[in-house]
Amino acid sequence: MKYAWVLLFTFFLFGCSSPEPEDLRNFHVQVFWRGVYSADYGQESSGDDQILSIRGFNSPPLLGEESHKVPLRLGTRFGALFQVMGYPRGAVSTLTTKVIFPQPGMRSKSGELEKGIARTFLVKVGAYGLLGIQMNSWDNLLPGTWRFEIWSGEDKLTEEVFSVEEP
Repeated sequence: MKYAWVLLFTFFLFGCSSPEPEDLRNFHVQVFWRGVYSADYGQESSGDDQILSIRGFNSPPLLGEESHKVPLRLGTRFGALFQVMGYPRGAVSTLTTKVIFPQPGMRSKSGELEKGIARTFLVKVGAYGLLGIQMNSWDNLLPGTWRFEIWSGEDKLTEEVFSVEEP
C-alpha cells in the first residue's frame, strides 16, 4: 500500500550478519529524543570503512526541539530516535514498528480506510534507529493523536504518542 506521505524507519546498523534471532538478555529500546526534525534524503550510505551505515539520509537528521506536540503543516517530519539495548551487544533480533493513525484512519490511494502501518526488521543490539513520518500531501495531513510503537514479538517495548495540531 502506498500513501502520499513517507514512512521512515531508519536503522544506523553495523550490518546484520545472522538471519537468526539470538538469545538476548535485558532486551529493550531506549528512546532518547522525540519531536520534529529535518533531513536531507538521498541514496543509502554504507561501507566497511564507516562506523555507521546511514540508510536514506545524505547526512544525519537535524533535530528540533524535543516535544510531543507537532504542527499540522505540509512537509512536517516527526518521530523518535532510539537505541536497541540488551546483551550481548551485537546480537541480532527482530523488531516490529507500528504507526497508528489518528481516528478514523487514513485513506490509501485505493480508497481503503487504514488504521495504521507495521513493518518488521532484523536489528542488532546497539543499533540506533529513527521511527518517523513525513506528511507530504494535503490530503493526508491528519490532526489528532499519532502512536508510534516498537514491538518484540508479543511484547510492546516502547510507545511514543504525538499530538498533531494546528500551529
